[in-house]
Amino acid sequence: MDEESETRYRVKECTVDAVQWTGSNTTAVEALTGRGNFDAVDEQDRANSDDPEATGALLETAHSHWVPVKNGDWIVKGWDGGLFAWSDEDFRERYEPYAAPPPVDRDALALLAATWAEPGNGATMTHDEIIEQHIYEECARELRDIIGGAQ
Repeated sequence: MDEESETRYRVKECTVDAVQWTGSNTTAVEALTGRGNFDAVDEQDRANSDDPEATGALLETAHSHWVPVKNGDWIVKGWDGGLFAWSDEDFRERYEPYAAPPPVDRDALALLAATWAEPGNGATMTHDEIIEQHIYEECARELRDIIGGAQ
């Protein structure tokens, strides 16, 4: 996996986007956080700071204040767009990699719907209604995941 790219992770309650700060991947972090929400800290500034190990600073949106970020820390963008930082150890305890479900094979679904909706099969839904119902159920699952994470 390319360490410069953003990857999706999930915690039991919700799915988040995250990128691990390496000390040099400012572009990847800014792609996640947006401009103005992250700054790399140069060596001279680190020497004069309260935390000389911090190589970056993140504007943590929940509290609207800057937090130090060390190499190896994870920058996380929550489902609500909030930004926060986790140490590598805490991040790995809380999150697991998230693999999106495979895309719906619409041709196979259409064939199944057409076969099922043939006269004499006892079907009460049309081909389009079956596809619409499947898409609705897929979206409803996503919304339940999101709402469950907000509680």
